[in-house]
Amino acid sequence: MPIILLTALGDEKDRVAGLEMGADDYVVKPFSLREVAARVKSVLRRSGGPTRLATAIFSNIRVDFDRRRVERAGQEVELTRLEFDLLCFLLGNPNRVLSRDELLQSVWDSSAEWQDPATVTVHVRRLRQKLEGNPSEPNHILTVYGVGYRFES
Repeated sequence: MPIILLTALGDEKDRVAGLEMGADDYVVKPFSLREVAARVKSVLRRSGGPTRLATAIFSNIRVDFDRRRVERAGQEVELTRLEFDLLCFLLGNPNRVLSRDELLQSVWDSSAEWQDPATVTVHVRRLRQKLEGNPSEPNHILTVYGVGYRFES
């Protein structure tokens, strides 16, 4: 199984140690979603594995990454490009608290210096409305007050 380390430790000694311990690639924060996706594809291509995960399923939600399609209870849910990218990033970081700034950096390839973090809040609200049974009491995209959001399956 290929291993890609995503870390804040960017010194040469840290990168070398990670690769010597068996990692196939080493990505230092800050990084964009596009960069990580490209590195995953590259590592999988070199390892002979699939080019990407085909689907993710949680509750009555099915996410088809190849077709960029989401279904809820068998019905297609229309997501914008950024809503889909945000959902994918949350799915890729289950049970991890992600700050609005981190989401801006990873999904929007932006920062709070250039873009209002409320952008993330609006997109999370829209995702909840489209995916959660009761958006005001979400089961999957949870708010961690004062910090950000966490995805739970």
